[in-house]
Amino acid sequence: MRPDVLEASAIKNFPDNAKGIVRNLSFMPSFFPGVGYVFLQLFHDSPGDYDTEYRPVRRTLLEFSCGAAKLKWPHLSKVIGIGIDAPKYSPMNSEDFILLNCENWTREDQSYYEEANAKLQFFQTGALRMRHIHGADFPLPQNGRSPEDRS
Repeated sequence: MRPDVLEASAIKNFPDNAKGIVRNLSFMPSFFPGVGYVFLQLFHDSPGDYDTEYRPVRRTLLEFSCGAAKLKWPHLSKVIGIGIDAPKYSPMNSEDFILLNCENWTREDQSYYEEANAKLQFFQTGALRMRHIHGADFPLPQNGRSPEDRS
């Protein structure tokens, strides 16, 4: 599954009755071994100042969600995170990105993210569901023939 298919599905499935702070977290393994993607949507009905209060919180949650992905799937060497406002509710939007390089993951790193995730419970809740969504978006050949017909 491509990241854009994951994002579209997560956006569509975000709760319609959000109140307080609501998050939706998705994980997608990459085609490349040891690489995974985290997609975090966040809604906060009282975020304070967008740039100085809300965005730093979202960035921190995104980092912790990437660390939690590494804890859940220890084979990961890189976790790429994307954090956005929940589009169903936000009149404006911005994105945060993070690359958590886990190639030299230490016991201290593990302890740091375990402690950070103790209350957040990213990838640890009973609501965790595994879904497989497949999407393809390949253009048709200009001449109408499939690649197999060309040989």
